[in-house]
Amino acid sequence: MTEPSYLCFQEVKSKAIGGSGKQRLTVKELTSWVNRELELEGDDKYAERTVCGWLHFLGYNVETVRKRLYVDGHERPDVVADRERFGQELDKVKPLLLTIDDESLEIEPNPNARYILVSQDEKIHHSNDVQKRYWSNGE
Repeated sequence: MTEPSYLCFQEVKSKAIGGSGKQRLTVKELTSWVNRELELEGDDKYAERTVCGWLHFLGYNVETVRKRLYVDGHERPDVVADRERFGQELDKVKPLLLTIDDESLEIEPNPNARYILVSQDEKIHHSNDVQKRYWSNGE
C-alpha cells in the first residue's frame, strides 16, 4: 500500500512501538490519531472498540510486559579484561589521588595529590512502572 494515509499510519506505528520502557501502541492513542487524521467529530468519531477490532483484523494482539531477569553483560570476557586494565591504571595513579577517610569523611592529607577521582555508580533501577499492556504484531 502506497497511499499517503497508509504511509502515515506506518509512521505512527513505527514511532509508537518501541523497546522496553518506551511508549507503545495503545488503542486509545490510535483511535485519537485516526479521528484526528480523518477530522471526525462528535458521533462521527470511531470508537476505541472499533479500532480494537481493526487491530485484531490486522493481526495485532495485546502483549503484557512481564518482569524478567536482566543480564547486563558485565562478565563478558572483553569487559572483564577492560576492568582489569582499568584497575592496573588506577593503581598507578593512586598515590596522586586526593582521598577521603571512609569513617570521618575528612580529606586525608596528601601533599602529592594532583587528581580527584570522580566515578559514576552504574546501578540501574527499573521499577517495572512502564506501560503494562500494548498492541503488537510480533515485529
